[in-house]
Amino acid sequence: MRASYMLVGLMTNGLARVGFKNRLQGSLKTFTNPMSNDTELDGKFWLSGKGDVFSVEPVESKDWVKFFVESSIQGYTYNTSGAAPKVAITFLLAYCAFALSHVLYAGFSGISSTSWDSIAEVTALAMNSAPTSTLRNTCAGITKFHIFKLPVRILTRPDDEGDGEHLELVFGSVEEEEVKQRTIRANRNYGTMLSLRRRKV
Repeated sequence: MRASYMLVGLMTNGLARVGFKNRLQGSLKTFTNPMSNDTELDGKFWLSGKGDVFSVEPVESKDWVKFFVESSIQGYTYNTSGAAPKVAITFLLAYCAFALSHVLYAGFSGISSTSWDSIAEVTALAMNSAPTSTLRNTCAGITKFHIFKLPVRILTRPDDEGDGEHLELVFGSVEEEEVKQRTIRANRNYGTMLSLRRRKV
């Protein structure tokens, strides 16, 4: 510890004896900005520490005293150090891959629907669906998360008049044979409509 104090004192004394006419030797490294064609200081050497800040003659500077500069910047940045960023990036990439596969599947197969683009349309579909015991004890609020884990499908169902079909939400497991019979068919209109005979009554 005492030796470091002595070195600091000698360095300070030496710098104090340097005249004001003396200056740092060499010239700061510059580069040409391709956007404006202006010559600007190359700041990467101040931050990276991978090179000399000043350009000097190797022969003349072989006996010079070298000073090392350590620079730091405070701010927000993205990095992959640690487990949390790596896990987050993994989940994000998996989600992007899933979304891309869905877009490609919908694009090549041509199977898509714009029937439920709004909350009002989904609400109307739910109100027109038959009640189910799977959602019991949820009329006054949902307190357990297992409700959100239930599988849900949109299947067809004959309307009350027997001359058409409408769609409804079906929660829970459904037999495969029933799913095949109630599967939505493409390019077909669905919706419960009163017959003309019943309208006249």
